[in-house]
Amino acid sequence: MEASCAQRVELHGRIAQAITELMPQIVETQPELLAHHYAQAGLIDDAIAYGLTAGRRSAARFANEEAITHYTKALELLGVKSAGAERDRQELELLIALGVPTIAARGYMAAEVEGIYDRARDLCTNVTDTQHRFTVLRGLWNSAFLRKPLLKAQELSSELVTLVDAQGDDTRRALAHRAQGCSLFFRGEFESGWVSFRQAIDLWDVDKARSEILVYGEDPSVVCRVYGSWLMWSLGYPDKSSALIREALADAQRLSNPFICAMVLSLASALHVSRNEFSQALVRADACSALSAEHGFPQWTAYAMIFRGRARVALDRADDGIAEMEQGWADWRALGAKLAGTHATFVLADACLQAGRIAAGLDWIKFATEHARTFHERLFEAEIHRVHGELLLGTAATGAAEPCLRRSIEIARRQKAKSLELRAAMVLGRHWQRQGRRRVAHDLLAPILGWFSEGFDTPDLQKAKALLHDLA
Repeated sequence: MEASCAQRVELHGRIAQAITELMPQIVETQPELLAHHYAQAGLIDDAIAYGLTAGRRSAARFANEEAITHYTKALELLGVKSAGAERDRQELELLIALGVPTIAARGYMAAEVEGIYDRARDLCTNVTDTQHRFTVLRGLWNSAFLRKPLLKAQELSSELVTLVDAQGDDTRRALAHRAQGCSLFFRGEFESGWVSFRQAIDLWDVDKARSEILVYGEDPSVVCRVYGSWLMWSLGYPDKSSALIREALADAQRLSNPFICAMVLSLASALHVSRNEFSQALVRADACSALSAEHGFPQWTAYAMIFRGRARVALDRADDGIAEMEQGWADWRALGAKLAGTHATFVLADACLQAGRIAAGLDWIKFATEHARTFHERLFEAEIHRVHGELLLGTAATGAAEPCLRRSIEIARRQKAKSLELRAAMVLGRHWQRQGRRRVAHDLLAPILGWFSEGFDTPDLQKAKALLHDLA
């Protein structure tokens, strides 16, 4: 038996050597075969090296589950190696490679993602000459951004910026400012968020950094244009917002990266919902759902469901739309996500408002308010108060509505979010109009609408213009 085992080990070694020396095409196209034979031959370092190659090859084809399998097998082989710096270096390299396909297949918010980068951070303390410190910290930010209160993400993004400013690497600086911009944006710090987004867009050279997309799983300039379009709309620049989202969609298509495309489409759908452009939201959400189903991106499937459902509510499919929104929200939470909880639930409240489900809408607003408080997600704070006020107008407690609407306007002004200020002012203006307070309603709305210099064909500005005409 022992001789037979030794013979098998020797045979696997000979096969591996023969393939390596005589069959370069197999070496290139089937590195996993070599990984298997080297592992069976007990040549662990060679097996790990080819397992890493096989995983990278699968990841480059966006075969994420296949890549995860190759990396996991290689990590398991490390169990037979003695502890030491070389073993730590190999494990760190494998974990870095494993991170991106795991994000794609399980979602940024998956516990596995956090576990990968937590372990990688521990290894960075042992591997003193590693160049992976930034990548690990960036991975930890990704996980924290989706899973932790936003203060943690903001802390990590500041650490990233400090690290890359010392290194002077523009590619990594772009990635760091993307992280910082998103942390600030979701905290409701719009103007400073845009500064970071603009820096990331300007610093990123896609041709120079194309290989980095596989390392980090994204193109930060594309992501910053998507979030920047949302931010520009909030600040009151609808045309600049439209230009940014068009650029992001075009850039994502040129990259031919399905994960990036799905991300952009899902976020574009959410943006169109925010802008009350529901037909466009439905088109983007449908495209995202099809792409996510084809490639297995559960987070973007869930996210798109929320905003496709909201579009369907607006397009006279209220019952089906709300049911889809609730399912998308349940799926999003089941993946482990905390981020966007405020957004999803206030949008659900808004959908219930449109459908006349006032009690359900008030329940969702209560959830959104609590989530914003505990998670520090201030991006939609003004909208929460606006929707809350509108819901109260549909109850016997109409007297409580006006303070909510005034609070919405106050928050929007503090954030310099002119689109959100206009929206709340329209609701309050209509309320005063019904009370016969036409002049005070006109005086509230006129200067806000007069501030705008673009976007006059967008739904909100057209409605505001019509309302102001009625109040004159």
